[in-house]
Amino acid sequence: MATKIVGAASATLVNAVVPALIHQSTESPESGRKFLRFLWIGLGPIAFGSSVAAFTWFRDFAAPVVIVGLWLICATTAAVAQRMTFRFLPPSASRLTMASVSLVAVVAIASSRSSNFDVNVLLAAYASVEALTGMLLLFALRIRLLGFYSMLCVLFLAGAWAGSLTSP
Repeated sequence: MATKIVGAASATLVNAVVPALIHQSTESPESGRKFLRFLWIGLGPIAFGSSVAAFTWFRDFAAPVVIVGLWLICATTAAVAQRMTFRFLPPSASRLTMASVSLVAVVAIASSRSSNFDVNVLLAAYASVEALTGMLLLFALRIRLLGFYSMLCVLFLAGAWAGSLTSP
């Protein structure tokens, strides 16, 4: 269900808006940067509000809700950053995406051997792919502030992942 929520939201936002902002005749990534800022401003409160609601009324689901909220922001950010990368960076920049997917896959495979491997670990792995990809691409595009925010998401997700593996 989480993959459907994140996939639908990010695909709708990115496929509906980004082609109008970043296309073949676009000379500067500035419109993409603005869209990313508005994206974080718009999706941040949704993720935060969902997390507060989960902590308040549904404590058993708080961790997955927080992870999915971050995943939504990170997936949409990564999708926009990928579009910007295709337009404004050389094709070799795609290695950043491949590196992040490979790294998270290796860590997920190693984590799967743990007896505490659960849905939170799996959600954190999915979200980490998007967060790490977005972070690397944003730094490559020189969008440092949002790259830093994405780095904070990567660190939080890594902590949630590790915490789920070590919890009794």
